[in-house]
Amino acid sequence: MSIRYLWKKSISIRLATSIGAIFVLMLLISSITYFLLINLDNIYVELIHEYEKEIQPVSLVGIRIAGADNSINRALISNDTEICHEEFVKAAAIVDREFDKLKLSEFKDKRERDLILEAKKEWKKGRDIGMEVLDHNSDPSSAESVKELARVDYHLAKSRARLWSAQDIAVSEIEEKLTTAHVWQERGPRTITALLFFGLVIAGGTGTATIRSITKPIRVLEEGAGRVSDGDFSFRVDMPFDDQIGEVGRIFNKTANQLEDSKIKLQRMATIDSFTGLLNRGEFERLLEVGLNAASKQGQPISLIMLDLDHFKIVNDKYGHQAGDTVLLEVVKCVENITRLSDVVARYGGEEFVVLLPHASKESAEILAERIRSDLGSKEISIDANQAIKITASFGVASFPQDAKQPDDLIKKADKALYTAKEHGRNRVICS
Repeated sequence: MSIRYLWKKSISIRLATSIGAIFVLMLLISSITYFLLINLDNIYVELIHEYEKEIQPVSLVGIRIAGADNSINRALISNDTEICHEEFVKAAAIVDREFDKLKLSEFKDKRERDLILEAKKEWKKGRDIGMEVLDHNSDPSSAESVKELARVDYHLAKSRARLWSAQDIAVSEIEEKLTTAHVWQERGPRTITALLFFGLVIAGGTGTATIRSITKPIRVLEEGAGRVSDGDFSFRVDMPFDDQIGEVGRIFNKTANQLEDSKIKLQRMATIDSFTGLLNRGEFERLLEVGLNAASKQGQPISLIMLDLDHFKIVNDKYGHQAGDTVLLEVVKCVENITRLSDVVARYGGEEFVVLLPHASKESAEILAERIRSDLGSKEISIDANQAIKITASFGVASFPQDAKQPDDLIKKADKALYTAKEHGRNRVICS
């Protein structure tokens, strides 16, 4: 008796064949779905692990260092070294504990481990200097104390910068894993959809219900992975099912929350220009306001130098941006070699830099600006093995309280003087 005959004559055989085909199909679908979910689950579990073991502890250390830095700034402003010393000692102890909690073995990337070790080294330098200055109950407004406290601020800023660089690496690793998750979610639904379509031909309504119950949440997760991988950490998925897919959705949402919080913290705490290593504009403006408040309370002058490289666009256009980068780094080296440790040097724009000079009159600032201008103009900057170029800069100088009493007004005065220097032929120092 042939199978064809049985197929035609036996309802049981047809039912058994249909059920068997559906069972095999469902088994295949279940296996693929389970494999997909397990891989997605593993990816998101790894993301959470990396956040809890790498990003979160590093963020906490950075926040604690910022708290210790605030004690230094309060010492400059309040002149109360005893209270500031107590605060700094407590803050330093907390930072030391948080550094000790960091387990380097949890950081898979050697660059992260090296950056954390560098951050710890810079922290210890700043901590030791701060302890020594504040422990001696010296006048924080004295030139020597301001100089030393500026060194503390410099080392703490470098320490935080190293921590944020380590975090950037960890975030990059998370983004790579999110991309992998996106690939899984992109390929998985296609395979499942094809199998479910075949199930629709065999099982009709059963196949339709299966497709809807599986593909809909997966497509939501796919959309979420795409949005997050594009940098939109505010996107959340709505998972109505209390199953493995729903759990993946909840893990996704938790990870997105943590990534969004981490991104906000990184944006708030970024203070260093990544190319030059100087303070960035935002941090400079914060320190300018702190410096003016301190100068006002102490009855001391404070001066601002703004400098802009002359014809820098020509350097980029003629010799290339790599040559322009070389010039910028040489300018930074020149400015840092001439300025004091207590001075605040920052990159204000593309080829524009600012120097804040605590306890410096306009005349002193003009002399310093002239030294920088002269030294910079005399340099021959090697842009390759066979070629060197010269660069000049224009300078604008303004002082508090002589020219302005508010941070924005002081910047405007210095910028206007800089503009005047440009109008009068460049390569000169103009005072407000």
